[in-house]
Amino acid sequence: MTVAASRGGVPIAGSVVAVTLSPMVSEAAPAPRQSWRDRLLPRSVLGLSMFILAGAIGAAFSGTVLYAYYDYRLNKNEERVSKFVAGFDKTFQKATDAIAAQREDAKNQIKKELEPLQKVAVEGSTLEALERKVRDSLWFVKTVDEAGQP
Repeated sequence: MTVAASRGGVPIAGSVVAVTLSPMVSEAAPAPRQSWRDRLLPRSVLGLSMFILAGAIGAAFSGTVLYAYYDYRLNKNEERVSKFVAGFDKTFQKATDAIAAQREDAKNQIKKELEPLQKVAVEGSTLEALERKVRDSLWFVKTVDEAGQP
């Protein structure tokens, strides 16, 4: 391999230096390749302790989060129940008033529909007058058996 020489960053014209590269020999032995089990699971007591501690911290954190959510939902439900109880008397009174109004309206409608029938019932001769009007089209059929019995 040839390399151009330079002085102070300025190349020197016409100078060529030959450099021979030789492989570097390492005195240390190559590191053994670790298996996936060695990478994931610690081997020392300190490593195992840290692994257990990390798990405990994670469980504590998740428990705290779950309890906070439970407490939030419990408070929301208690607020809804309190709001319902506070407005229950008012809502009950409105419902009772609405039912009473509908009942009175139904009674008035029934009375209105019964007025023509009540006029007919008040007049006692109404049935006799009706019979006189339709007498020609009125037929009474009596059936008797061979012995003359109805």
